[in-house]
Amino acid sequence: MDSVFESLIPIIVFMVIAQWLIISFLGRWVAGEKGYSTGAWFWLCLLFGVVALIAICGAPNKLSEYRLKELNRKFSSPSSESSQTNIVPSTANPVRGDFWVCKECGTKNRASESACNGCGRYK
Repeated sequence: MDSVFESLIPIIVFMVIAQWLIISFLGRWVAGEKGYSTGAWFWLCLLFGVVALIAICGAPNKLSEYRLKELNRKFSSPSSESSQTNIVPSTANPVRGDFWVCKECGTKNRASESACNGCGRYK
């Protein structure tokens, strides 16, 4: 009976090490997807195992927060700026094509400008 358990010890040790490494790489991947340091979370998951993996899974997504802030910045400009961005400059002549209209936000821009004044998109 003792010989059966003794022969299972290397297999059990291998399974525990494999599980620990899988948890560490999974934590590293989740951290990268959420915008956190992959190396730091790899080591945290290696040291603390499932507890660190649960912590990174529950952590807020930094990348989506950054994207939301960028969208909020683009679309919540002060009213004085937004009222001026759609005005065609007085020197622009629509017949001659001295302006172009942004396909993304509809802002009219001078022909000499390569980027939109409203959203920053290029021609």
